[in-house]
Amino acid sequence: MEKKHISTLLNYSQPGHSNLEFVDINVLDDQALFIDPCLIEIQQGAWYKNATNLLNNFFNEFYRAYRNNDTHRKIELLSYAGEINYTKLGYGNGDNGHGNTAEGLLETFKNLEQLTVNIPTITKPMDIPVTISGFSEDGLSDMMTNILHLQLNEFTLAQLAIAKVEPNSEDTFNTWDAATSAWKEVTLPCYRHEIIRFF
Repeated sequence: MEKKHISTLLNYSQPGHSNLEFVDINVLDDQALFIDPCLIEIQQGAWYKNATNLLNNFFNEFYRAYRNNDTHRKIELLSYAGEINYTKLGYGNGDNGHGNTAEGLLETFKNLEQLTVNIPTITKPMDIPVTISGFSEDGLSDMMTNILHLQLNEFTLAQLAIAKVEPNSEDTFNTWDAATSAWKEVTLPCYRHEIIRFF
């Protein structure tokens, strides 16, 4: 299958991650690449500080919901935490399965209440999901992509502007809002190549 990398579609003369400020994904297939919260947390700059704040806010709410066994809140938190197909990150095949729904994620995390009781000294709730079998880096990366959706979209728009490429579409999506500790629906410009949306 032919590969179409973002650098090619944007006519960059030097393709590849090392020459760009973004991941030069092949937009036709998933790549085994993941968002790592540890790498975000240790970086300097406003983007990373805001991202860390969003992640901490979400996972504090997540931990509280599981500690209190609050099923309604758990469903709220997991409603927009599944895989986003157009990022092309992770092990997915471009098809969201049952495990990516709120109900599927509830099943994945069914033992988490017991973990929050058995490990009362947890200081970083963000670390909790990594301990869950069947979730690991792929599921955590998907969840973080949703939490940071607005921030990642704004980064993409800034990269398009550098490449002198105008957005040619718009999309409505949910993103995490730390001010309300809730998901928020936003509509913003985006760029599509044929039917493929760039983050």
